[in-house]
Amino acid sequence: MRAESEQLKKYLPRVGTKTKDRLKWVLQKVTDYRRDGGADWSPGDWENACLEIAVFTGIENLPGHGGIPITDGKIDRPSQNEAKAILITFQGMIEDALHHKSITLGEFHTKREIFWSQQAGRYFLWEDIEDATWEAKARYAMALLLKEDGHRLQRCPAKLAHSGKSCRKPFLKAKRKKYCGPKCASREMTRKFREK
Repeated sequence: MRAESEQLKKYLPRVGTKTKDRLKWVLQKVTDYRRDGGADWSPGDWENACLEIAVFTGIENLPGHGGIPITDGKIDRPSQNEAKAILITFQGMIEDALHHKSITLGEFHTKREIFWSQQAGRYFLWEDIEDATWEAKARYAMALLLKEDGHRLQRCPAKLAHSGKSCRKPFLKAKRKKYCGPKCASREMTRKFREK
């Protein structure tokens, strides 16, 4: 189960607890990593990424998650090499989701129990993937997000300045959101205005 720690208080808001916020976090991390494979990330950037991934894979009280592993007040986390593998896995899963392909998760052995939360006054399901690698846990957590919001993944259709190529950055489509961010939306509005 999750124990409170200063690290958890710091990293949980970064990753988010809502499905859409967590998926946005994944998209941003993958985009940042994709630029140069993490070559310009400092040791601190990698430490943050590893801790964020650990929190992402174990957010408690959401179906399919077994809690964030904490030992002596510190979050147990993947190594830098494991984090790289996870980010590459996320890239592949996002690409598959954008093309509406099936995503294979492999076999997982899970341990399940329900536990009583005095604070909430009700039972919660607790699942843990036993003896799983960090990558397997991350793949499972990502699959649960895609199950909920994968249909909203799209590529940005905005044209990049001076190149004529499309932005193509993955983003979560909202009701009126057509582009990945304000920069692309502004660029497209300007382009359409000039075409008139």
